[in-house]
Amino acid sequence: MIRQKSFSRPTGAMHKQRGVTLVELMVGITIGLLVSIAAVGTLIYNRVATTTVSDTVRLQQDAATVMRVIGRQLKQAGAVPVVESGFGKFKYLGTYSGIAGVIPVAASPVSVSGTNGAPDELTVSYSVSPNGAAGVSNCFGQTPDATATNITSIFQVLAGAFRCATPVTGAAAAQNQPFLDNVEDLQFWYAVRVAGVTPSQLQYRAANTVADWTAVEAVQVCVRMTGTTANNATGGQVTVGCNNENIADDGRIRRVFRQVFTLRNLQSLS
Repeated sequence: MIRQKSFSRPTGAMHKQRGVTLVELMVGITIGLLVSIAAVGTLIYNRVATTTVSDTVRLQQDAATVMRVIGRQLKQAGAVPVVESGFGKFKYLGTYSGIAGVIPVAASPVSVSGTNGAPDELTVSYSVSPNGAAGVSNCFGQTPDATATNITSIFQVLAGAFRCATPVTGAAAAQNQPFLDNVEDLQFWYAVRVAGVTPSQLQYRAANTVADWTAVEAVQVCVRMTGTTANNATGGQVTVGCNNENIADDGRIRRVFRQVFTLRNLQSLS
């Protein structure tokens, strides 16, 4: 007969097992709360940083678009096509009248002009060759119709939007459409060569101090952009605007961009 051997737990083992004390429980809860707070803080910081980076990148891209649209027209300002005049000789097309009503009226055609304001406004014009109309376009990228002789683009900011306007040219109707939102300011300065100074110098002037628009050789463009979100961690940072004015912090990111464009077609206007 096989007898089964029974095993019994030592009586002292029951005394060695016990739960955590209240102090240990409170310490564990405190450590857990600290870890949770640190995790939430890191999440919030990463979210704010991501928003800041996203706004900054978008502002740079939008500013590049503004400069590209304005620069494309300024680089063509005053352009007059060359046409054949017979016997293998060429001359500039004589139908370009420039911007109407700009000082001096009786002088060479004016290719750029502007007005002071908050923000400023810029008008750019150049000629259209009937044989090469497909190679030019206004600020909308539209080619002129067969009756147009000039292309004129007007750049302005209205209600926080960068806009391009085109007056009536030929049979085409005037247009005024927004390109980008969140543009707070647009300023222009016009480079005029100072007479009687050696060496020759350029002086940038506001529109209301330009006496002769045919003497403008370059245009400086300044645009102030603003972000879309108001929870960026700018920490009360004050932004300096295009005219060195202080812009109070409202939680939104602001960036100021400047670029100078040389008028390349002055010789064709003389």
